[in-house]
Amino acid sequence: MPLPERSFARWMSSPRAWLQLAGFVVGYTLLGMLGLMLQTAQSGVTPIWPASGFAFAVAFRFGRRYLLGIFPAMLLLALWAGVPLEAAVLAATGSLLEAAVPVYLLRARGITELGGLRSTLWFVFGGAVLGPLFSATLGVAGMALSGSLSLDAWQVWLLWWLGNSTGFLLVGGLVLATRDWRQFLFHQDFLGYALLVFLPVAGLGWLSSYWLGDIRSSLMLYLMMPLVAAMAIREGHFGVLLTGLVAVLAIILSSLAVPDYYLRAIGLGPLYLNISLLWLLSFTGLVVSAAWRERKRGDSYAWLAKHDSLTGLVNRHEFSKRLRQAQARIKGQGGEAVLMQLDLDDFKWVNDTMGHLVGDEVLQAVAEQLQAAVRSRDTVARIGGDEFMLLLENCSLAGAAEVAEKLRKALADFSLEDGARLNVTASIGTVLLSPDDANLDDLLRRVDNACYRAKFEGKARAVQST
Repeated sequence: MPLPERSFARWMSSPRAWLQLAGFVVGYTLLGMLGLMLQTAQSGVTPIWPASGFAFAVAFRFGRRYLLGIFPAMLLLALWAGVPLEAAVLAATGSLLEAAVPVYLLRARGITELGGLRSTLWFVFGGAVLGPLFSATLGVAGMALSGSLSLDAWQVWLLWWLGNSTGFLLVGGLVLATRDWRQFLFHQDFLGYALLVFLPVAGLGWLSSYWLGDIRSSLMLYLMMPLVAAMAIREGHFGVLLTGLVAVLAIILSSLAVPDYYLRAIGLGPLYLNISLLWLLSFTGLVVSAAWRERKRGDSYAWLAKHDSLTGLVNRHEFSKRLRQAQARIKGQGGEAVLMQLDLDDFKWVNDTMGHLVGDEVLQAVAEQLQAAVRSRDTVARIGGDEFMLLLENCSLAGAAEVAEKLRKALADFSLEDGARLNVTASIGTVLLSPDDANLDDLLRRVDNACYRAKFEGKARAVQST
């Protein structure tokens, strides 16, 4: 979650702030040097600019004030690469806007991490697509002013945008998706991922560079699709972006071994086509991950709509639905079924003297006992508080009496998880479903009266409705 912004003057008055800003400058400079080392001689721009994602990530997590460090970092990079000052200043301004605008857009919409489709699409289009437009436009303008353009301005602009967008997507996205990165890196299956996903992805990236200029180069990237999809489903956004980063680095590092004369012969198109394909592959993986996450969330909501969150039993609404279906079946096809209501005796005493946590533990344990006492086709529900209901299908009143006795004995032997014994009893009312039942409310009234009679007659017993 992004940290709250402090006033700039207050922040700059702290010596620690200067150290933090210096750390940002060093990090940005080192990543910028890496990007410059990867740039192609033909275009003068790099296929990936990881510093763009780094700047966005720091600004998003710790505050936009760190973006001031872009200017000294870009001046250092200009000195190192021999770039004219005016070009460096314009590129630095574009890089600042590249990170600041997406941070503002995402924060304004309450996005703190990559998750569902909404946050994913806002990050991609509001960040990885929109942000690099600023750096590409001002960067190319600086190159034009300094006379260092080696290609047409629109070609350099497009390559600049692609390199920065790729760095923004992979590096910046990793930071937004790193809530569970320690769990992932120390996952028991991480070695398996390294052997079955990352190593094959690196190998396919190397082959794509080896066959650069050939149709097989792009085909190697399509073979990554199942691996990216698998990581999207199993490890989410972080797994997708880490896989994409491995692929991009493998392609770029292996392409450095390709002679310049060969690149001049085939042109820059095949290399940047592969980078753009990997961008699309990563974007597709993010969408798959977001859709899968929302599907799981939808399944969870659907489950909660039918179940009690504490005990996992069917809730009142779902139980009423199944009871109506049983009534309709008996009226149309005949057969028998028993409705049973169970109220715990003196449960309020447990909550008042031992606390609600112990009370919740008791309710969960009772739910387990009820489930164990009936068949898989029967329905057990918690309808509220310490009240439970059971629907025993194809069951007679005699069979229900046996179930009630089994429950009474099971509850009598109840103990807490720490081994402490707790005397739990229940009053049980039972009623036989009949084709003559007028309506559901009448049936529920009868079983409630039977349960009340069980309590009135001394508790810890079962009473059948007359």
